[in-house]
Amino acid sequence: MKKRLLLLPLLAVLPGLAAAGSSFIGTLTSGGGVDDMHVIVQSANGRRVMVYCDGHCGDWFDENTKDATFRLKKKLVGQRVFVDFETQRNRDRIAGPGNDEILNFASKIELRK
Repeated sequence: MKKRLLLLPLLAVLPGLAAAGSSFIGTLTSGGGVDDMHVIVQSANGRRVMVYCDGHCGDWFDENTKDATFRLKKKLVGQRVFVDFETQRNRDRIAGPGNDEILNFASKIELRK
């Protein structure tokens, strides 16, 4: 009975975790994809985060015609960016991961000078 009482507050918090957001300024280290573009951003404290662009990255990728993949443009590697993203369930947005997998989706991403 006590275990159930301890579990109830945790269950009330869990739905909020699936839509948790985060923002930081970091450096673009890589990125690309086939259909769904992503970038990897490293913060000043060394934290690396992969974020799916979800239409927010713009013209940041070059196509490799040999294998029909895209890579982050070389001139953008090392650029500082502001990233605002939410951690959410995939829900068929990204090909490959399952519907219930938790992924990072950009809600805003901007180059900084």
